[in-house]
Amino acid sequence: MRAAEPGRRPIGRWSGRPLDEPARGLVRLVTRLVVAQAIASAAIGLPFSRRQLPSILITLLPASWQDTAGRYLPMNAGEVIYTVQHQPHTLPPWPGLGVFCLYAAAVLVAGFVLIGRRDA
Repeated sequence: MRAAEPGRRPIGRWSGRPLDEPARGLVRLVTRLVVAQAIASAAIGLPFSRRQLPSILITLLPASWQDTAGRYLPMNAGEVIYTVQHQPHTLPPWPGLGVFCLYAAAVLVAGFVLIGRRDA
């Protein structure tokens, strides 16, 4: 590496010399920590964003289909279980609970099938 040009001050304490081994190790450690933190953030945030995906996709349907199809989404069907006032565009509480349980059963069946295939 070149030394700093005359008349120009080096930035910080680095004067153009290559980093010594402990400093390289520190840079590697900090880089790995930043990457690990980014992966952990994505792993935590991804399930929450996937849960919202059906609600986002339903808005792409024509307006006449949104209320009909939207009431059968898992979040909307499960939400009517604990709401106090029934809205006209949602399912009644008991059918909402039934739809929500069907989603839960479908996920459990898919999980058992995948475990059976992969753990054989």
